Formats: sequence, structure tokens, C-alpha cells
Amino acid sequence: MKNKRLFLVIIAVILFSSYSISQNATNRGRSQITALTKVNPNNYNRWYAGLGAQHIFVHADLRNFGVNDRKGEFSYGFYAYGGYMFNSIIGLEAKAHFNDIYGEPQQWADTYDVRYTPLGLDEVYFEGESVGIRLLGVFNLSNIAPSGIRYQRKWNFAFYAGIGYHQYTSKLYSLETEEELSGPNFQDNELREDWASSWYLPVEFGISYRFNRRLDIEFRPALNINHEDDFDAAISDKQTYELFFTTSLGVVYKFGNKRKHLKWTNPYDEALIELGERGEEFEVKDIDGDGVIDELDKDNYTPK
Repeated sequence: MKNKRLFLVIIAVILFSSYSISQNATNRGRSQITALTKVNPNNYNRWYAGLGAQHIFVHADLRNFGVNDRKGEFSYGFYAYGGYMFNSIIGLEAKAHFNDIYGEPQQWADTYDVRYTPLGLDEVYFEGESVGIRLLGVFNLSNIAPSGIRYQRKWNFAFYAGIGYHQYTSKLYSLETEEELSGPNFQDNELREDWASSWYLPVEFGISYRFNRRLDIEFRPALNINHEDDFDAAISDKQTYELFFTTSLGVVYKFGNKRKHLKWTNPYDEALIELGERGEEFEVKDIDGDGVIDELDKDNYTPK
């Protein structure tokens, strides 16, 4: 009788162990399948669009900072763009802008001759408008290295570079009389027409704050290198290339019906969390405290 009971106990232990091992293997397999699903970029939103206002600093023969403040140092502009993320790090943007531009001689700068006018650089100023487009490659710095930790990330940093083309109506005026000068405004200048144009090289750095699942707030300073010497309508032999800087502030809208966007998510982070490669068990979490677990929550960063 004792041997029979011992035999039954052994059989029960073997069956229980087999069930536990099978269950663990099944769970591990499910985790691996889920992890592979989360690595797939197609499971995340890719498209976004932004718009906002910007301030322009002109750094050419004539400038709008460190000047006598005839008009003030503020030149405004507006922009809009659309973007697409190929993965969590690399993307592409198409951007359009409208800028009001202005410049005059700097207080401490030496004067020199300006072509197509008898006046010197210290006797003129320019005004105009600029309309253009640019194509930018996106390099998302915040998603370079996966951390394997799920956390409430609110900030994102990205680098942008590409090529642009714009047209501008820059015109020279006399500082003394405020009359438009005929020479540099296209009658005697064979290089110019009423709308001059140039390609330029933009380099930008973006700082984004995640407001919610759909909206971001973005601050983006940029350096732009103009190919032509006529952006400020003052053509000279001294400064043959011209720069303009912009600082912009705007909002970004993220499209799509997926739970997360590639701009804010590294898929490998999601996979590492699922697999628990950091030695931590995968837990049911509700990081925003709205009562809905993260796996079912439409937005993990918006309480209630």
C-alpha cells in the first residue's frame, strides 16, 4: 500500500512539473512572438506635420542685429512642413516658409562700396520678403540606443540637414532719404530680376516636448548658408556668401491610428521590455494611473 501511494505521488509531481515547464515555454514563446511584433516598424505611426512662427537673423553685408535699430532687430516668418519616419531614427521632411527680411549697417562695421550704387554700405538698408522650400533628412538622436526600460519620455532631440531653394524681393534704400535705389534693384544689375533666387544649405536642431499622443511643441534653431551674394541686395567684393539664422517655435501633429509614433518610440525598447532581457519580469503596468493597463491604453501618457 505504501509503495502504491509513493508511486502516485511521484506521478503527480512529474505531471505538475511537466505542466509548469510547458506553461513557461508557452509564455516565453508568446513573449518572443509579441516582441517580434513590436520590433516591426509597421506597427507604429510614421506621418506628422508641423507649423509655427520664426525669427530671422540676417548675417550678410547688411544685418539686423547689432544695428542702429532704425526698424528694430525683429524680422518674423512662418513655416509649415510634413514629415515621414522610415524607422525610429531616420526620416524625411518637406518644409515651406515665408519670411519678412530686413537689414542695415552694423554700428561697428567698416564701410565699403556696394555694386550698382554710388552709395557706401553705411548709407543703405534693405527690405524684402523670402518664400522658399527645403528638403531635410531627419536624424532622431533620442532613439539611437535602446534602453530596455519603459519610462515616460517627454523630450525628444533631433538633427536635420538638407538643401533648400527660395526666392526673395530684397531692395536697397537710402538711409538718409528712405528712397528706393534704382541701381541694385534690378534695372542696372543683369544678375537680378524682381524676384531673385538662390539655393541654400540648412542645418537644424530640434527640441520637442510631448504634450499628448497627438500634439508636440517644438523649438528649432537653424543655420542657413545662402549660395548667392544678393540675399540683402547689397552685392560687394567683400562678403561673397551670406547666412541667415532662424529660431522657430511651433506645434506638431502626429497622424495615425496606432498606439505609438516612431518619432517617440524605439521598437527595440518595446521588444526588450517584452523579453525581459534586463532580468526583470514583465509586469502589467499602468504608468499614467488612468486605470487602463498599458497594453490596452490608447495613450500611456495621458491620465484618465
